[in-house]
Amino acid sequence: MTLKHTAIALAIGLTGQLAIHPNSANAQTAALEEVIVTAQKRDQSLQDVPIAVSALSSDYIQQTGAVSLSDISKNSPGLRISDTQSESISISLRGIGSNDFGYSSDESIPVYLDGVYMGEGAAIIGDLMDIAQIEILKGPQGTLFGRNAVGGAVNVTSSRPTDEPEAALHSGFGNYDLRTVKGMLNLPLLEDTLVLRINASKRDRDGWQRNVTTGKRDGFEQDRWNSRAKLLWTPSDNLEVELSSDWQRQQDHSGYSNLIFTLFPSALFAPESLDITSKAAAAGDAYFDLEGNLDGPEGEPVDHRLHRKIRGNALKVVWDLSDELTLTSISSYREIKSRIAEDSDGSEYQVFNVRSFLDNEEYSQELRLNGSSEKLDWFVGLSAYREDVDGSVIDSFGAIVGGPFTEHSRVTAKTESYALFGDAIWRLNDSSNITFGARYSYDAKSQDIKNTDIGFIFPSPEQFIGANGQVNTALASSHQSWNDLSLRLVADHRLDENTMVFAGISQGYKSGGFNSFPTVDLSGSTLIPGTAIPAVPFGSTAPFDEEKIINYEAGIKSTLLDQRLRLNASVFYYDFTDLQFLINDAVSVIARNAGKANGKGIDLESSYLLNDALTISANLSWLDAEYGEDVRNTDGSLIVRKGQELAESPGFSGTISLDYRLALASAGDLRAHLNYSYIGERTHSSESLSDIYREKAYGLLSARLSFTSSNQKWEVAAWGKNLNDKTFIECFCGLSDEFGFIPARRGEPRSYGLEVNYYH
Repeated sequence: MTLKHTAIALAIGLTGQLAIHPNSANAQTAALEEVIVTAQKRDQSLQDVPIAVSALSSDYIQQTGAVSLSDISKNSPGLRISDTQSESISISLRGIGSNDFGYSSDESIPVYLDGVYMGEGAAIIGDLMDIAQIEILKGPQGTLFGRNAVGGAVNVTSSRPTDEPEAALHSGFGNYDLRTVKGMLNLPLLEDTLVLRINASKRDRDGWQRNVTTGKRDGFEQDRWNSRAKLLWTPSDNLEVELSSDWQRQQDHSGYSNLIFTLFPSALFAPESLDITSKAAAAGDAYFDLEGNLDGPEGEPVDHRLHRKIRGNALKVVWDLSDELTLTSISSYREIKSRIAEDSDGSEYQVFNVRSFLDNEEYSQELRLNGSSEKLDWFVGLSAYREDVDGSVIDSFGAIVGGPFTEHSRVTAKTESYALFGDAIWRLNDSSNITFGARYSYDAKSQDIKNTDIGFIFPSPEQFIGANGQVNTALASSHQSWNDLSLRLVADHRLDENTMVFAGISQGYKSGGFNSFPTVDLSGSTLIPGTAIPAVPFGSTAPFDEEKIINYEAGIKSTLLDQRLRLNASVFYYDFTDLQFLINDAVSVIARNAGKANGKGIDLESSYLLNDALTISANLSWLDAEYGEDVRNTDGSLIVRKGQELAESPGFSGTISLDYRLALASAGDLRAHLNYSYIGERTHSSESLSDIYREKAYGLLSARLSFTSSNQKWEVAAWGKNLNDKTFIECFCGLSDEFGFIPARRGEPRSYGLEVNYYH
C-alpha cells in the first residue's frame, strides 16, 4: 500500500551577514561586509577558505527567527536537523547521517559549541542565545577538530565578552500564547583585564496540537530556561583565560504523532489521528480485550513530557608564546539528565509507548599549538574525550494481543577517544597554496546491558546464548577499540584579487560501536535451554565496524561587481564504505556493517547588494546520493536496493532571501526581511523501500518587519514563520513499524508574533 503526503523543511544558507556599510551613499560605494570564519582553526576571510562553508551571523539568526539548530537547518540547503523538542534527534548533511543504535553511536555530523564537542549533538545546545556565528562545514573535517567529523560539522560560536559596557533586553509574544524574555549584560570588572558577560532567557508557549483522546490542546507546549556566563581575564598582552558556564532546563511537551499507515481497519481509529494535515493527533493507553473488543484494560499512561537539565563548564586558555607561536587549551565538562515519554504508535491504543531516562557526562580536553612563518601557517592538536552514559527505557505494549506488558531495559556505556591531528597551509607563492592535514584517531568503547527482568523483546543477561548453545551472560557486556589515519589535501589558486579556485580530497572516519537494544529471537526458535523463554541468538551482540568516506571537492569563491556580489560554488563526489545498519535478520534486530553509498552534487551560494538598501541572496543545492549495492537481511530479503536514494537527500533544495532597509530621515530605520525556502521530494527512511516514507516537495515562507530608533537603542519587530501554513513531516519518530503502525510527527504550523528589543 502506498501513501503519499506533503511536506518538510527547506533551506537558507546565507554566506554571512548581509550588512551595508553605514556610510554607503549609492550602489557604487556600497559593499557586502567581509565575513570572518574560524573553519580552519585560525581567523580567515570566508573568501580565503578552501572549504565549502556557510557562515550564519547573529543578525541572520535574528532575522529568520531561529530558536534552535533545528530552525537553522530549515533554512540551510543540504542540512537536516530534526526537531530538538523530541527524544529522537537526527542530523544529516548532503545525505550523510547517523542511524541511532543506542548509547555508543557517534554522530556523522558533530556539533561544537565554542570549540567544545557536543556528544549529544543538537539536543545539548538548547536554544540559540547570544550567538555570534554558526558555521556549517561540508565534507570530512577530522583534521581540523578534536573529534571526527565524517560528513561535516556545525560549529556554533557564542558572543565573547567585550571591553565596553553593554546591555540588551528582549520581550516578545505570539500566537499559541508565546511569551519570551531575554537579557544580556556585559560588565567590565577591571579595566582592560576582567570582563563578565551573562545571558538569561525564558520561553513559554501553549501547545498547538490537540489530543483527540483527551481533548487537551497540549501537544508541543514549551517551557524553557537558559543561561550562560563568560568571564574573560587578560592578565597580560600575551595571555587570556576564558571561563564559561551554561545551564538549561527544558520541560516541553514532546508532541503527538499521526498514524501515516496501519495494517488495521481505519474504522478503529479517530479520523483526525490518521490525518497529518490536521492539528490534532491521538495518544492513548487503551487495549483490545482477548475477544477483540474495544473495552479492554487500560495501560500505564504516558505524559509526553520532555524533561531535560543540561549544564556545562569550559575553560579556554590562549597563550601567545611568541609572535609566531600560540598555545590553546580547551577543557570542558558537560552533563545532561533527561526524561521523556512518547506514544510511539500514533494511535489511541498502547501498541508501543516508551519512557526513556538518560544520565550523560562528557569530559574533553584539547591542546593546540598554532604557528606561522613567511611560507607556512600550521597547527597541531591533541584531544581526549570521555563520555559516560547511564540510560534506561521502559517499553509498554500489548494492545493488539490483549493485555498490557511492560519491559525495563537498562544500559551503561563508556566511550574514550584520543586523537592527534594537524593542518598546514604552505604558501607556494602570492597566488597559490597547498593545504595538508592528517589525523590519527583511537576510540575505545564498552557497554553493559543490565536488564534485571526476563524480557519478551529486550533481554536480560541470562538470555544471551553462546556459541555452544548455552547461556553466556558475558555476552551482555561488550568491549572494542578502533583506530584510523585520515588525510586531507587541498590546493587553492587565486586567479585575481577577488577570485579563488580550489580542489581537494579528504578522508573521514566514524568509529564502530554496539547496538544498545538487541532483541530476543522474535520467531521463538532460540530459547534458553530447557525452557520456553526466548533468547538472543549467538552473534547478535557482535560490534559493528567503523564507517569510512573519501570526498573529492572543487570550487570557486569570488567577490565581484565592486564587492557587491559574492558568488561561491563547489562540486563534490563522495564514496562511503561499511555503512552501519540495523538489520532485522528475521529472528532478532542486530547492528551490522552493510553496504556502500556514493553522492555527488553542487552547492551554490550568492549574495547581491543591488543598491544601498536591497540585498538579494540565493543559495541552492543539487544532490544525487544513493546506495552503491544491495543490502540484505541474513535471510536474503532486500532492505536497500542498489541505486536507492539515501535518506534526507532531496535532489534539489534552495532558498531565496530579500533584505530591504529604508532610512526614515531622523525617525529611524525600517527593515524588511523575506525568506522562501524549498526542499525537494525525498525519503525519510534509510531502511525501507516503501513509498510510505517519501515526502513530496514543498516550500516555507517567513518574514520579519522591524523598526529601529534613530539612536539604535530600540527595535520593534513583527515576524512570521511558515506563513503559507504548509504541512510537513518533522520525522518518522515511532518504533512500532514492525507491529503494523507507522507514525509520523508533523512540523510546526504557521506562527507569528511581536517583539521589542532594547540595546544599551
